[in-house]
Amino acid sequence: MNEPKSQSTGGTPDAGSLQARLNRVRLEVAAQQSRLARGSFLTAIIGVVLCGLMAVYFGVFYKLVSDMLTPKHLADTAEDVLTRRLPEARRALEPQIKESAPTWARDASNSFQENLPQLRTRSEDLIMKQIEKGLEHVQILTAEQFRGFVQQNRAMLADGFNSFRDPDKAERFLGDLQLAVESSMSTNLREEANELMRVLIDLNRKGEKLKTGQGLNSEEALLREILMIARRLEAQEGEEPQPKRKRSKRPAGAAESEEPKTEEPAAKTPEEKEKPKSEGEEAKPKKEPEPVKKSENN
Repeated sequence: MNEPKSQSTGGTPDAGSLQARLNRVRLEVAAQQSRLARGSFLTAIIGVVLCGLMAVYFGVFYKLVSDMLTPKHLADTAEDVLTRRLPEARRALEPQIKESAPTWARDASNSFQENLPQLRTRSEDLIMKQIEKGLEHVQILTAEQFRGFVQQNRAMLADGFNSFRDPDKAERFLGDLQLAVESSMSTNLREEANELMRVLIDLNRKGEKLKTGQGLNSEEALLREILMIARRLEAQEGEEPQPKRKRSKRPAGAAESEEPKTEEPAAKTPEEKEKPKSEGEEAKPKKEPEPVKKSENN
């Protein structure tokens, strides 16, 4: 029994060295694993911290940007920028506007003059369309009035058509028909006259408003400006340019041959004017009245 143990123990130096090596390898592997675990843990912690910092940074940045992009903040910022830049822009634009104002006015006047025939034709077309609409409305009203007249006087018309055989009844029917037509037409004419009076009053009121230029809306102000420009252009077209007189060329010696101009007497004082006048009145003899010649008949 002891021999095999001795044999096994006899081979222990090689096994012990191998076991020691295995133990060292295990220890090194465990150390490497622990180092890797610590490194991965630290890496995870650093990553989490960095992600948290980035999240905080982007959150704060987003909040700042979102606050800056609100309509109120944008309006305040734009107002501040315009308030600071407006005087500079005004000073820069004033000379350009002063230089370009005559050109703009001339171009606007030329364009208005060029487009004046088109505006006139358009206004004429618009007026004609309105007149046609009014005529159609009048025709419709006339047809409706005729229908109403027939419906109101149906019995009288039926009796009148049946009474044409008797001359007396026919004359009475014609008289009644004339009275009915006159009464109906007088009512319609009165309504149309009232409507026309309202239209004329509105036109006069609008004309006075355009003349004074007070309390006008945008359309009325534009219409007043157009009328003023058209009136100014009409006045300019009515003024004809006077032809310039050409100076006649005279020879050098002609000036000497001309008659000398009589010098005008110097202006006299009021006393001098009154004195000769009074003396002249005394010196002049009074004219006797001429005798009236009698006519041969007398």
